[in-house]
Amino acid sequence: MIDTDLRKPALHTLFNLRNDRGLTNILAGSFEKSRDIQPSGISNLYLITAGSAVENPLELLSSKRMETLLRAAKAGYDYVILDSPPVTTVADALTLSSLTEVDGVMLVVRAENTSQTACLKAKSLLETVNANVLGVILNDIKPNGKHMNLYNYAYTP
Repeated sequence: MIDTDLRKPALHTLFNLRNDRGLTNILAGSFEKSRDIQPSGISNLYLITAGSAVENPLELLSSKRMETLLRAAKAGYDYVILDSPPVTTVADALTLSSLTEVDGVMLVVRAENTSQTACLKAKSLLETVNANVLGVILNDIKPNGKHMNLYNYAYTP
C-alpha cells in the first residue's frame, strides 16, 4: 500500500509508522527497500508512507518515476493499493487513476456522510480520465445501524 496523499497523509498515523521517508523521497531519487518499505503490523501488508512534504505533489505523482515505481511494485507484490486524496478535492486521484500502471479504481464512500451528488461527481470525474472504476467501498458503517441486517452485512436500500 502506498500513501499517495502527499497533501494530508494519514496511513503512517493509522499504522503507527514513521513518515520521515517515503514516496516523495523515493520519487526524488533516493530508495532503499529496507528503509522505505515498512511492515504494517498486518501479515503480508507493507507500506510506503507519503514521506517528506513537498510543494509540487501533482508533478511528482504524474512523473515517469511514479510509473517506474508502480511497475516495480506490481512486479514484486501481488497487489498494489494507492491511497489517494478525495477525487473531488484535488486532481491527484484523477492523475493517478489515469496512469498506465493503474489497473482500476475503488471509490471509497463514507456511510451517512458522502452525498449522492458527491458520489456522482466523483464518478463523472473518473470517467473523464477513462479510469477503470471497479466498484465502491462503503466505510464507517455503524454496527446495528439502520443499514445493518441480522448477519451484520451492510447493504443500501
